[in-house]
Amino acid sequence: MSVPANSANGFILMPGTSPDTALGIRALAPCLKKRDVYWYVGTPYSKYADGIHMAAACAAAITGALLKAEVAAFSPIAHSHPVAMEAGLDALDHTIWMPLDEHFMANAHGLIVVMMEGWQESKGLALEVDAFRGTRKPIVYLDPYIGGALPRPGAPRAA
Repeated sequence: MSVPANSANGFILMPGTSPDTALGIRALAPCLKKRDVYWYVGTPYSKYADGIHMAAACAAAITGALLKAEVAAFSPIAHSHPVAMEAGLDALDHTIWMPLDEHFMANAHGLIVVMMEGWQESKGLALEVDAFRGTRKPIVYLDPYIGGALPRPGAPRAA
C-alpha cells in the first residue's frame, strides 16, 4: 500500500490517522508494532454511557487485545481505575491522575484513540490528544467495534 505524505504537517498518513479512517485492531496492529516503544491508549472514562467500571473493563479489553496483537500498549484507565477503587482515591480527580498520565504520555511513542461510545465528549481524552499533538507524536484512531473487540453499543451482551 502506498502511503502519501501530509504536506500540512510533514507526517506520513496511514489508515487510522483520523476518525474517518479508523480501523479495527487486526488491520491497525501491523502498523503499530515497533520495537522498544509503547503506545498510550486513550479511552473515555467518566463520559462512558455504561459507567466508569465498564469503561475501565473496556479499556482493559482493548489494551489486552493490542497486547495479544503484539502491540506494546499502556492504558491509564485500565491501570488507574482498579488502583483508585482499591485505595479509595477519587477516580475522577484529574489533579491526582494527570501528573502520572503526563509521565506515560511523555514516554509513549504515540497515542491510540479508542473510539468507544463517549470518546468525543471525554475531557480527559481531549487533554491527551492535545498533549500528543503538542509534541507532534503520532495519533491513530481505533474503532473497537470493527472485528468485535468490543460489542457495538445497544447490541445484546453475552450472559
